[in-house]
Amino acid sequence: MGDLTEVLGLFIEAFVRAPPLFHVVVIAVFAGLVGSFINVCIWRIPRGQSIVHPRSRCTSCGHILGVPDLFPILSYLCLAGKCRHCGAPVSPRYVIVEAINVSLWLLSYWAFGASREALVAGVILSTVLANVGIVLMKREMRSRSRQGFTFISILLTALVLAVSVPALVDVMRTGFVGATKNQEYIKAYALAVERIEELRNITAQNLRSDRKVYIETELLTDNIFVDEFFGEFSRMREDSKYFDEKFTDVYTDHNKLPDSVMERFKRAYKRYYGLEYELYPLGYEVFRRITRVEEIKSKEKPERVLRKAKVTVEINSQVTKGRKIDLEALLTDR
Repeated sequence: MGDLTEVLGLFIEAFVRAPPLFHVVVIAVFAGLVGSFINVCIWRIPRGQSIVHPRSRCTSCGHILGVPDLFPILSYLCLAGKCRHCGAPVSPRYVIVEAINVSLWLLSYWAFGASREALVAGVILSTVLANVGIVLMKREMRSRSRQGFTFISILLTALVLAVSVPALVDVMRTGFVGATKNQEYIKAYALAVERIEELRNITAQNLRSDRKVYIETELLTDNIFVDEFFGEFSRMREDSKYFDEKFTDVYTDHNKLPDSVMERFKRAYKRYYGLEYELYPLGYEVFRRITRVEEIKSKEKPERVLRKAKVTVEINSQVTKGRKIDLEALLTDR
């Protein structure tokens, strides 16, 4: 063990002393490989598959991919975005995720130089990228299929690049706490965007606030808290202000509703969104999300159906307490 530590120390010392161009090349190759692994996680984890076995293969023909097919970014460009075995197109998401991850690691190197801080920043940002990608892929699987450049690819590009530089600045300024906060802000923003996109699939005429979806229902039996007579659930049913302060539709295995309430919640969710509700990964219990919908009157076109949807995501973790992210969207029937 001592010999291994010594060899590793010598390697790190040699790397630090190497010229900057060598640093950039090594970091880019390593970050590309990490990005390739992130792609495996984004594809397999939402499908309940192992990220270790079996080996990577074409999702169209099932052929096991070799090294020429898996070299980050270059393989995609050399093969013109197609499988070399069956000619099926390969999603641009793969090269986008790899390129984003390379950019994030190079930004870390640019901010910290060849140092331990750069390594920590790269690992943190890659973890955030993987986390956001997994959540968005999970939602993408549940929505109707799209052609061409997918929503997840576009959102991953805009989301991660938009927050990467502020994340690095916060890492430099406040270290681990600042980096953790940025991860939580990214997750909160992704949750808000996710809900706005789901609302776009509902006609403006049928858009409703969470309270009307789950509490103020046409049938009393559809009220998810109908059998709750004591405690906060009963109060949420009776007090609309308290409902707005406490309700969330983000649940994990650690913060699920009681079984009977959870079943009614899932049925109400499916009736409204047309999707099966799936629990979020562990760690998301620190988020609270609620949706409010307001009708907008148009004097010029009174017959036009126009709704303003406001999604609020609140963070209540050990390092981020009571911070909120609000997203609003004006939705209308075409």
